[in-house]
Amino acid sequence: MRTKPFLKKTLTILQANVGKGAISHEIALLLAANSLIDIILIQEPYIFTDLSRRITKSHPLYESFIPIDDWVVRPRAISYVRKGAGLQTTQLRPCESRDLVFLQIQTYNTPPFTITNIYNAPINTTDAGAAVRALTATPRALWRSGLIAGDFNLHHPNWDPAYPTPSKQAETLLDWLDTYSFAYIGPIGAPTHNQGNTLDLAFSSGPLSAYTTLARHLDTTSDHASLLTTVYWDSRSKEPTKRLRLDTLDPDVFTSTLQSSLARHLALKEAPSKADLDSEALQLTQALQDAYSKAAKRTTGRNIGQPWWNIDCKTAADENRRVPTPEAARKLRNTVRKAKNEYWALKLDSITHPIDVFRMTKWHQSTGTYRSPPLKDPLHPDNPLATSIEEKRELLVAELLTSKAEVGDIPLNTPTAATRHIDFPPITAEDVRKAVIEAGNTAPGADEVPTAILQAA
Repeated sequence: MRTKPFLKKTLTILQANVGKGAISHEIALLLAANSLIDIILIQEPYIFTDLSRRITKSHPLYESFIPIDDWVVRPRAISYVRKGAGLQTTQLRPCESRDLVFLQIQTYNTPPFTITNIYNAPINTTDAGAAVRALTATPRALWRSGLIAGDFNLHHPNWDPAYPTPSKQAETLLDWLDTYSFAYIGPIGAPTHNQGNTLDLAFSSGPLSAYTTLARHLDTTSDHASLLTTVYWDSRSKEPTKRLRLDTLDPDVFTSTLQSSLARHLALKEAPSKADLDSEALQLTQALQDAYSKAAKRTTGRNIGQPWWNIDCKTAADENRRVPTPEAARKLRNTVRKAKNEYWALKLDSITHPIDVFRMTKWHQSTGTYRSPPLKDPLHPDNPLATSIEEKRELLVAELLTSKAEVGDIPLNTPTAATRHIDFPPITAEDVRKAVIEAGNTAPGADEVPTAILQAA
């Protein structure tokens, strides 16, 4: 299926401090997915106690980005990007910090837009103020156009008139923001913490217009309010290819369409050339593609989300949105926790065959999986880190293949071994049939034709 561009006028970004709570983190991802939020910025995320396993909360609709790869200490900021949003995402590492996630967002007709997720630890805590110090030391080239949002834990009358005396680090931050033409875009004086403080902030710079509001309909039930930033994106993105669903195949339509297509093909010559065989193979592949696409439906492009999110969870979330009270938030957390426990308990009770036990082992996430980290060129350490897939591929080719090619050369004085010619038997039609039709359930290639379709044909 050929992808086509579609116009995307806004970019939506949710920021929320979930206070290390597992249920609050789950709720943030579920509500964002239901509202098709493009990017999620989580501060103080839930992290599994065994840091070596690198496990946090995830959602099938989003790709996760973490600030550090070696979890000697727990990350305090995690960002998510929606997979079907048509956004080209590159994670940058201008500094080493567990409190900062830098993402560069771009489509094929827009300039790069840097989105920074920050958690700045308050005074009298571990690494207090370290995130702001690291942020203000980043290079100028990073900030031509971007957004910085998160939990700053700083007071200043510019965003919190109730605190006329600014925090010591707030003045340093504002000087740096002014230097790079950042403007505060959040609601002034609106409390973002249940103690009445304005701690969760958002700043933008560059040509794109943006504004931030309180998002009560996306409340995570933590002690921080959720904020929603809207960026006027106005770009054209490529619509992702929607895969064909084998379970929706109509056998009658598939058979009739395939027969009609094959009837138009010319019979092969008695002694076909290589070009004749290639042409016939191409026509056959096109006939299978045409029949499959007309007899099956494509995916909607939206993931089903978490299977345990039921009507009770939705009702509790609606009640918490209408009347945001501590009791409603507590009810929502308890409802989500109960729904998850009941869903997985039912899954365990329904196991009757050994294959079900094998499938059950896949539920247990041994370690978290994330995008590979940026790579450094050992021959040119002063070069920027390779962050995109193309840059990483070129670096690996240059380092592992080109520069090491001479190491594996065979010396000229190596004695030769006697060669032996092995005669392979001729390939029969039965061999071809077994190789093609009796193959395992492998993933389809670029032609979108799986083994099951070949068997049906």
